[in-house]
Amino acid sequence: MNTENSFNGRYVCGKGCADKLRLIEKSFAMLRPNGELPFIQMVWNPEKDTFKEGFIWGNGFWMQNSYGFVLGAAPLLDEKWRKTLQNSLDLFWDRMGDGKRIGTDSGVPDPDQTCLNFAAPDGSLGDCVLDKGIVYRQGDGPFEKYDWFFEATACGILLECELLLFERDIENMRKYIPLMVRSMEHIESRRAENGLYLTGASSNLLAPSFGSVLDENGDPDRSYLTGLAVTTLAAEERFAEVAALAGEAELEKLCLDRARKTREALPLLLTGEGYFLKSMDKDGTPHGLYGAEKHGYLEGSANVDAVAHRAVGREVRESIMDKLDSVPGIRTAGVLCCNYPALDDAAFHVLLPEESRDEYLHRGGNWVDGGCWATVEGRNIIACLENGRAETAFTAAGEYMKWALDYRQDAPLSQWGVNSSNMWQQENEDHSVIGRPVSVMIDNFAPVTCLLRGLFSPRAYADRLELMLNLPRDISVYRQKDPLFFGGARLFLRGRTGAETPVAYLDGVHTFTADGEGHISVPAELLTPGDHDLFITSDGKGFAPPEAGFAPEEGADLGLLPPELELIAQKARETGNSLMLELVSAAAKRRELPFTQENFRPMARDKKQAIIRLCDETAKNAAKALLCQDGDGLTF
Repeated sequence: MNTENSFNGRYVCGKGCADKLRLIEKSFAMLRPNGELPFIQMVWNPEKDTFKEGFIWGNGFWMQNSYGFVLGAAPLLDEKWRKTLQNSLDLFWDRMGDGKRIGTDSGVPDPDQTCLNFAAPDGSLGDCVLDKGIVYRQGDGPFEKYDWFFEATACGILLECELLLFERDIENMRKYIPLMVRSMEHIESRRAENGLYLTGASSNLLAPSFGSVLDENGDPDRSYLTGLAVTTLAAEERFAEVAALAGEAELEKLCLDRARKTREALPLLLTGEGYFLKSMDKDGTPHGLYGAEKHGYLEGSANVDAVAHRAVGREVRESIMDKLDSVPGIRTAGVLCCNYPALDDAAFHVLLPEESRDEYLHRGGNWVDGGCWATVEGRNIIACLENGRAETAFTAAGEYMKWALDYRQDAPLSQWGVNSSNMWQQENEDHSVIGRPVSVMIDNFAPVTCLLRGLFSPRAYADRLELMLNLPRDISVYRQKDPLFFGGARLFLRGRTGAETPVAYLDGVHTFTADGEGHISVPAELLTPGDHDLFITSDGKGFAPPEAGFAPEEGADLGLLPPELELIAQKARETGNSLMLELVSAAAKRRELPFTQENFRPMARDKKQAIIRLCDETAKNAAKALLCQDGDGLTF
């Protein structure tokens, strides 16, 4: 490889913009133990082999917070971590509503966490699973007035289908199909005559930002919620592919018919400018018509999801992205706010008296009203990369990476993303007091996984794998070391950019040309178990063999470890546990590397100690689950 303008990393190599290639490299690094950045094993619960929210939220797992991460990660993670993803979703499937059981695992109402005490309809999933059970309604605020968490249920179906379509295990599909049918019927029970869905307060992702309306008696009423229609459409279309692959022809037909109804109804929620409202009342009153005197904000979340899931055609996808680009406030800090300007119709506005509202939480720009949620940003990054806005995608991913380098993965970033202070970190505005200087949360791995997925936009279907070449034009040559997984196939992706129609070469033998929208389809039967080279180019020069690259992996000085971690390292060597060795090596490497990153917050002494402690505790918690046996001397 010509070394001029070249980049050789541990995970990617290429030629072009070094800053972008370095950002991709760091994103791959966060998927495995390393000494520089937070990594996903920090939000892993080894005892249950599930992912968790992290930070002060412990082992709880939230559907809406993990959405972007799981969506991006589905084709990227190896068998071990895909199993962890599945176990995480099983937290919900194992506790799915049946019309009888309440949310507590014990079946006994909890006097302290009353949000667990509801019995949800059959097929309902929920907001989160905590140590004691599942929260079927969104758990913040006057949840007794909330509707069931319908969009979280649609999200659960969608994410499950993504995992199943990339796994391609027919027997496993048949385990989850009956569960997803029940959840789909739960959502379908709210379909209105116009083809949309009628739901009430806090039935949306990023609840409780949706307050719906009150009826003539002052009770919560139902509205047509765009996010639910978009997420359900994506779930219905993905479920149709699962059914087709599993040989369930009638179910496939049912899913496609319902998806058609949803897709045909979605234009009812489009504005004249070609972007989506947040919702519409039964009488036609719009919520999220930008600039209107009432409810005049721009909705970010549902609009980017509509683009990321291709819920509308190319022309509308472009008009949505154009509208987002035309309103600078929705990206005040270079990252997407969930809405802009402030809401006047969130659940806390509609259902709480003014004197009961929290001065910080319920102020515009914070929390679910204008806060910047990395789980949403992930889907936005996919939308941007697929629709010619790579600079916007890389800017956002770069901002979240700066926060990651600071070990401040706040969720959300407050003050319209500027995050000058954050209540969950117990922080004041001049940063003279930061009670919790370190936060690692699953939300913030969404920009990482969605950036990596979005570079080639892999989509698994019953009969094919579809890809796009979305590399920014200032990366002319690209190659990555970690594969994309499709059933038993491991695809090592390479790309070259130019101005011609993209052409893909599988193993240098099979050739596929992109269609008019840039989609390249590779038949599933060609993707046999084993390693494959997949080269996609738009430079018009045809096939090129892989070029040399990739820096060697650097070892860590395990002699820097404290005695208890040295003992873990010794035991890991004896048992051949490579994951444990990676975790203790990351703890050692963190001690080797200087703390030079201060992008947003000072790297004070207590913060450095907290970062080292987090690396150590991650290794110790894993050792308890993977290594410790009675009498082996490993106790922590």
